[in-house]
Amino acid sequence: MKTLPLLLALLIFSKITIACSCIGYEANFYKNLSANQYHCVAVFESMELTTGYYDQITQTGYYTLIDTIQNNFNTPIGDTIIVYGGNGVNCGADLSQFTPGDTIILALGTTYYDEFDKEEFFLDGLCGVHYLTINDEQNEGSSLEEIKHRVNTILKHIDFKCHCSTIFPNTFYDNVAEHDYHCLAVFQESSYQTGYAGQTTQMAHFLLLDTLNNIDIPLEQSIVVVGADDLNCGENFNLFSTGDTMFLALSKSYYYPYQQDTFYLEGSALDIYGCGPHYLKVSAASNSPNPIDEVSNTIRSIITSIEETFLTASISLYPNPTETIFRIESPAANIQRVSIFDVSGKTIRDTNNINTTYFDGDLSHFPTGIYYAQIYTDKGNSFKKIVKK
Repeated sequence: MKTLPLLLALLIFSKITIACSCIGYEANFYKNLSANQYHCVAVFESMELTTGYYDQITQTGYYTLIDTIQNNFNTPIGDTIIVYGGNGVNCGADLSQFTPGDTIILALGTTYYDEFDKEEFFLDGLCGVHYLTINDEQNEGSSLEEIKHRVNTILKHIDFKCHCSTIFPNTFYDNVAEHDYHCLAVFQESSYQTGYAGQTTQMAHFLLLDTLNNIDIPLEQSIVVVGADDLNCGENFNLFSTGDTMFLALSKSYYYPYQQDTFYLEGSALDIYGCGPHYLKVSAASNSPNPIDEVSNTIRSIITSIEETFLTASISLYPNPTETIFRIESPAANIQRVSIFDVSGKTIRDTNNINTTYFDGDLSHFPTGIYYAQIYTDKGNSFKKIVKK
């Protein structure tokens, strides 16, 4: 007799897992535009509690549709749409915060358990706000037409979402491989400026000390780096102090082509979702946790290993994750040297004069965590990540 309730509980839990999942932290309405299929302007009329999925008490809101924004509503203007919010299972928005007569821009979805009818939608409440009340402080005094224009502009151009594709948290060295521009620079100052679609954007100036690849700017010149705003997942420059020396993994792929001296630094606020930091503070001292020469050599090795895709594909490292011993096999080239270092860039083991197609490493004396193997062969170098359980 307990089987059915157990199965029911498991099914509900699986629905909770699906509904209450948030890839990346999307704290702001403008960020969430790209995460939803339907966008409209509507007037909140009323809300009631109804019996929903698996007899959960569900907030059911009724809105008068007064405008649709750049997508595929089948409901005529002036008709009522039904919007589901929070219940005991899903992560819907709390509809009780709305007052009858509120004019609201909604970013809606229809992926809540089963297919909706054409006038039924779901308002997410987990990853930040998915609505914008016209008379609240978020619009900064803008008119409805100005906000609609801003939403339309974002929907036409936005091609970046605050998300991460990896399951495990990335380190700075993981992110080096994901970006096209790498340099050593000194943080000078940051300020707030009006950025894409009128959003307030952090802009920083860095003094360029060294370029590791692809940056065609003279050394000791200032570069401009774009950080956080209300749309992208850029870095929060309030974490930096004037004079901080750091390696940067930069991009130019944020919305539109930048000028030659302007780059984008992805944010690290998403560590728990796998994005990790895109900068690494360093010191000139050789005995510091992140000495400049060691980090620079590591980054250059990673960049080189990216270009040697065939060699990297032919080299295997197993078991991974490992508890103690791991083996590196290189059937296409002789291994000459293997350097093992931790996430801070500190070398913990360096073995030379190997000259065979395999190498056995031992992490039994080191803490659980992420390590890296720089593999030098007679046909080029490779780079592998090791997870110690």
